[in-house]
Amino acid sequence: MEESWELGRENDKGLFLVTSYKPVYFTAGRWSSNPNTKPTSENPFYRLPFKVNYNKYEAKFQFSFKT
Repeated sequence: MEESWELGRENDKGLFLVTSYKPVYFTAGRWSSNPNTKPTSENPFYRLPFKVNYNKYEAKFQFSFKT
């Protein structure tokens, strides 16, 4: 924890050092023969009264950095 949060002089890495924050991942792709065209939510602001023609292909990624 001391090294991660740079809590001492021996752990000081300098200003504006970019490091990863949360896990970085990327999925190459996914195909679905039956995508959910009408997802629901308990929050009424996130509901749609109509179906959406979603694509059958998807990819997902996350990059998280901190300074």
